[in-house]
Amino acid sequence: MGEKNSYLKDEIIYDDIIYIDEEKNQAVLYKVDEGLQFGIGFFETILIREKAYFLKEHLQRLNNSLKKFGLENYVPFEAVEKLIQARSLKNTALKIIATEKNIFAMTRPISYNLETYQKGRKVTISNVIKSSHSKLLTHKTLNFGENILELRKAKESGFDDCLFLNEKGHITESAVANLFIIYKDKILTPPVSDGLLPGIIRQKVIENFTVYEEHITKEQLKSSQGGFLTNSLLGVAAISYVEDVKMPIHPLCTEVAKFFGEMIPQNGT
Repeated sequence: MGEKNSYLKDEIIYDDIIYIDEEKNQAVLYKVDEGLQFGIGFFETILIREKAYFLKEHLQRLNNSLKKFGLENYVPFEAVEKLIQARSLKNTALKIIATEKNIFAMTRPISYNLETYQKGRKVTISNVIKSSHSKLLTHKTLNFGENILELRKAKESGFDDCLFLNEKGHITESAVANLFIIYKDKILTPPVSDGLLPGIIRQKVIENFTVYEEHITKEQLKSSQGGFLTNSLLGVAAISYVEDVKMPIHPLCTEVAKFFGEMIPQNGT
């Protein structure tokens, strides 16, 4: 919640902001830094069922990004574990945000359900072009507004997600997930050098299956034998349509989905 005059006493807070924690009925002071001013910060979204999945990998990526961008902050694994236990968090998505001077934590419901996997994901192609030279795209930064706006636009048009191209015409990723396709009976995924986030589940697919990191074009996607999207909350979900083209379900898609379905319970099961 935002600022309240009862706490601010009709004064403008300079350099710091007041956040009202209604659960504890107290005001909490946060430092204004470049994360709040310019979006120079990072976040991770962690799936929690009966336990937190890939927590170590998420925090390692988060802390590596903080270090890479010269932000003197660190999110301890033990502190997040303690938070999860203290709040008895289960069947939820935990979001950790870190900027130079602040660490935030919040939860939200998991939006994916059984129908998500039964229907598959309908995707469109965004008109927004991503730059393969961007230093931000390979990190999970707070500069995420463009993705959210394009995702909203896709949903308003009846799609579940949208895919981005870079300046070379290569597909990079979706607004919220990594892309894999089956082409000539091989699993392909775009290389990080095309300008995309190296996702946690993406890496797990690469570690457990034979995957080729190759450039993927829009035409190649539409003529492929199938495809799927991955992220830490979604897990693995087949692509059912690319714009108006119905996508087949290749046995490799089913095999990957089954592997992760057994590793990570979906829909609370």
